[in-house]
Amino acid sequence: MNLNDLSLPELEAQQERLLNRLCRVRAEIQRREGTENVEQQLARLPKKQRAFVSTLLDARGRTVTLMDIEKDVWNGSNKSEDYFRAFVGRIEKTFGQENIPLLIDISRRENGDVIGYKIKRFKKKSF
Repeated sequence: MNLNDLSLPELEAQQERLLNRLCRVRAEIQRREGTENVEQQLARLPKKQRAFVSTLLDARGRTVTLMDIEKDVWNGSNKSEDYFRAFVGRIEKTFGQENIPLLIDISRRENGDVIGYKIKRFKKKSF
């Protein structure tokens, strides 16, 4: 391909494709080296899981109520406690598989009912 034969919009499109590819390659190198940051790891989560975790991270360690989570993640659609339990279980499984240094903590009332969730960061163990 001769770059001189391309118009400016074609050159810009080519540049965009190359930059996107470079970013994907760099991210894969970081993933394999174990040097990517938490935000990069979270970007790979499925959309709803990413929205759930982002809602908790935005609260900075405070408990986010189930109602607020339903509003932010599911546009106000009611979810059962069992649904949340299974959903959080899938996220925690992903955290384990991807070595994401986050922990989801459940906040409960005295009677055991779930109030909401919060997220904690922990440091990776170095061996």
